[in-house]
Amino acid sequence: MPPVPCLRLNPRRALPALGLVLAIGVGPARGTPLLELLGSPRAGESFSAAATARGPAAVYFDPALVAVAPAGSEVSVLVLSPHLTVNRDARPKGYDVPESVYDARLPAADGGTTRLDDRPLPTGRLPRPERRPDETTVYAVGGSVFRPHDRIGLGFHLVLPGSGFQAQDPHFIDEREQFSSNALHFERYGDRLSGVAIGLGAGFRLVDTLALGFGATLLNDAVTRADVYVPDATDQSTAMTNARVEVDSRIAPHFGLAYFPLGSTRASDLTVAATLHLASEGEVDARTRLRFWDYEYPDARDYLPQRARFVYLSEPLRATLAATGTIAPGLRLAGTARYAAWSAYRDRHGGAPAGFDDVFEGAIDGVFDHGAWRFALGGLYAPSPAPPQTGRTNVVDNDRVAGRTAAAVTLPVGAVRLTIGLDLTLHRLLHRHQSKSATAVDPVRDELPDDAVDVRSGAPLAGAAGLQTNNPGFPGFASEGWLWSAALVLALTPGDAAPGSRVPSRP
Repeated sequence: MPPVPCLRLNPRRALPALGLVLAIGVGPARGTPLLELLGSPRAGESFSAAATARGPAAVYFDPALVAVAPAGSEVSVLVLSPHLTVNRDARPKGYDVPESVYDARLPAADGGTTRLDDRPLPTGRLPRPERRPDETTVYAVGGSVFRPHDRIGLGFHLVLPGSGFQAQDPHFIDEREQFSSNALHFERYGDRLSGVAIGLGAGFRLVDTLALGFGATLLNDAVTRADVYVPDATDQSTAMTNARVEVDSRIAPHFGLAYFPLGSTRASDLTVAATLHLASEGEVDARTRLRFWDYEYPDARDYLPQRARFVYLSEPLRATLAATGTIAPGLRLAGTARYAAWSAYRDRHGGAPAGFDDVFEGAIDGVFDHGAWRFALGGLYAPSPAPPQTGRTNVVDNDRVAGRTAAAVTLPVGAVRLTIGLDLTLHRLLHRHQSKSATAVDPVRDELPDDAVDVRSGAPLAGAAGLQTNNPGFPGFASEGWLWSAALVLALTPGDAAPGSRVPSRP
């Protein structure tokens, strides 16, 4: 953060006014990256839930299938454990920002000098990167489907984390991160896998062979407005703060179609489905009015304005095509292809990282039914949308492959059927190494230009020649990791279909 332009402040001292604002807390921005990562934990749905879901998960993955899902409820206890690593290459000598940066100025056109465009810290005074332990998180996942009519289904789907309502952990993807954690962070994991997700959906079976669905996920935006008064600029711990927080809710819609060529709506029969999830994100807008004792403010104001904007849980537009059908007695296959418009992705500070690509992901699932038992295997490949990080930015992201296995048994319990299932999933983030290049389109920035001069003598500044940078990703880094999840699923559905309904009793 640049120093506050106050004559009574040491120019090397920066007031953390925005930190005061954000420490007060803001409303959560709810999203669905967790569901995008894990799919449905119910045996037989898995990564291809857009075609196979016949329970509450259909609310998110394809609301058209809510029209043919049996009434009932489902709850899962899901455990997600990430093990992600980033290793920075050894830093060569000669690239450090020296202590003399505090005395650095740049020549001006009028013969004088001006301040540096970048104001890096001396490399020896950078924050020491902390190795944050990967946190295992427990989630409660569940929902219900209601059937007001034999051709209409209504449902809701809910994800509740066991620790924390919503984590928000912003970071810069370039040299500015030296002023914060001075570390590298995985772009699409971490805080994106926490928080509450609430979804609602409705499905309508228009004719025997076609269903249409609409769904929505709840999002929150927050605005914080803080008045900060500093009576003594030499003792910033005496700052007095009042803050007002406003949280607004909105929805991110998604749509689904399901086609049943044979007229049957069982997941074991031929189903072709298509879904569209519109882009979504949550925002936090932090505004500060900063006041000092005995200070003349510019522009006829009575305060100094500061503003910061953060984006959380940015999800691109996604379009999915999926199909499932029986290929042998008791055996069916399902496949999914998904397009994600990651080129429109915005990072946590609202920036658009250059070079992000739209990508296609693919998944396949196999399901075998034997009596009351169901067994499932699935696999997925998802390429990274992030380009090689040869320049200024340090987006940590990897291609991902995943495999899962699941088993479930359905038992009659009075007038209902109880399904008990166990799902185990393992994701591998493939090893990726990034090296910085001087020929990159936006290369690592020289934070202490060669023409810098000493503010006192006007002589060339010692240590300014060549490239000096505190970019956390310089000269390169490698990333990889594992994520595993386990889910225990309990589902209750009617023992028989409702009178006059064409919905089968077993999904």
